[in-house]
Amino acid sequence: MESQSTSSPTNLKAIRDKRFPPCITVTGQVMIYTMDGKATIREADSPSINETILSLELEVKEGSGPMKGVYKEIEPYEYCNDAQKYKQVNVRYNGKENYITIEG
Repeated sequence: MESQSTSSPTNLKAIRDKRFPPCITVTGQVMIYTMDGKATIREADSPSINETILSLELEVKEGSGPMKGVYKEIEPYEYCNDAQKYKQVNVRYNGKENYITIEG
């Protein structure tokens, strides 16, 4: 079941590593209302108009376990396709845009 949570992701970070070619790793946390819920990031269906912004979607799947609102780590997402051209990442969730500057 997809979450209807209105909680925004927190502690979002995007770090470009020193590999060649470089990759961007995005991490963070989000409130999940079941103990066995899971949060993942994927590439957005529609790219950004700005070619220096990588558009991603946060997906939260609520589980069937006991209800308990807890912040959970988002599974780290790694993007390596032309990662050097991006300066920012936009993580979309529940209709909200979360822009973060890429470190590194």
